[in-house]
Amino acid sequence: MVATGKFYSPENDCDDNLYPSCASCNIDKGASGLEEWRDYLHYRIVDRLRENSSTFRHAERFGVVSINPAPLVFWFEKYTKPTG
Repeated sequence: MVATGKFYSPENDCDDNLYPSCASCNIDKGASGLEEWRDYLHYRIVDRLRENSSTFRHAERFGVVSINPAPLVFWFEKYTKPTG
C-alpha cells in the first residue's frame, strides 16, 4: 500500500489470493494463483535447482536429497473441512 491509501496491485487484494502462509512463501507466491504456486513448488523449482546449483545436483546424485513425487498439499488444505 502506498501513502495515498491506494494499493499498487488491487487485483492481489481479493479472496482468491488470500491463503494462510509464512512470510517467505507469501513473498515468493506474490500474485500467483494457488495452482500456479503449487506447480512451481512441485515441479519447476526442482528444474531451476538442477540447472543453477551444482551442489543440488551433487546432493541428488549421491542420494542426500530426493524429490518427493507425492502430491503437494499445503498446510491449510490439511486442516480445512470440505464444504458441501
